[in-house]
Amino acid sequence: MSTPASTVINSVRDLVPDPVYSGSGTPLPDTDGGLFRAQTLYRWLSDGIKKCSQGLGWVISDWTALSAVAGQPNYLIDAKWTAISNCLVKKWVLAPIDESLTIFPVAQLIASQPIRYQLHKNVDQITLGVFPGPSYTDGSTTNLGTLTTTATTVSLGSTSTWLPDGYFIVDSGSVTELIKYETKTQTSAQILTRAQGGTSAYQFGIGCTVTHCSIWLKGVRQPKDVTASTDNIELPSAFVPLLQLYVLARCRLSENDYQEGRAMMADFEQQLQMIKSDPYWQSLDIWQVGDGFGVAPLAWGRVLLP
Repeated sequence: MSTPASTVINSVRDLVPDPVYSGSGTPLPDTDGGLFRAQTLYRWLSDGIKKCSQGLGWVISDWTALSAVAGQPNYLIDAKWTAISNCLVKKWVLAPIDESLTIFPVAQLIASQPIRYQLHKNVDQITLGVFPGPSYTDGSTTNLGTLTTTATTVSLGSTSTWLPDGYFIVDSGSVTELIKYETKTQTSAQILTRAQGGTSAYQFGIGCTVTHCSIWLKGVRQPKDVTASTDNIELPSAFVPLLQLYVLARCRLSENDYQEGRAMMADFEQQLQMIKSDPYWQSLDIWQVGDGFGVAPLAWGRVLLP
């Protein structure tokens, strides 16, 4: 079972010490403390997760989805995705094509169904290109009821153009979440699987924009950032003490306690190297991101399956 971010934040606050508890003694990890803001601690925790992931070659094999736009051949993928291996559009498996062969006449960008895809990486993000470009735009509607973080069904406007099963994105204007659905009616989606593709589960009020996604991608991504107590840490629970050490070291450094902070940070790096050199890790059958378009074997680390 994944470890929630609250486990690390609560432990670190007790050690600082900068505890925040309710009157009944319940820890409040999302509430700002007297010394540190909650989002500062979550930001440092996200940094620690990245350092562990990069240091050990820990990547996650996962699915994500995008909304098609009529006549648009190229789609920018979130920077956490470092490799794409498969692409489907309306459940049709697209064949990969070399990027050098994708200079298409404009007139060909309005075909009905993409049949090939290509990848381009510029700076830190991958661009997905589909050919021919879709002649349709994935439909948008609104949620007609509050969508809680644990809801498994949602009432919507019209879903008449949606696939029988698939993905949709909910956008509140400030946060977005990718959700998978297994069945639908004309005005609802059921059997929801929340927080897909490295997103987090949020509570959405009535009237948020809900957009169908007909472009599905299988690939490799880095663990997601954590911003709230309910966000899961996408690393094994064995890494929790190491993450606590990293966040506590950042707290000490911010308090100008450089001696203890640097000692803790050195301890963190040393433990990371010990794990990296452990024969158990070296013997695992794992994969790591190669050049952004595929994966290559690595000597240590693991792949988490969704």
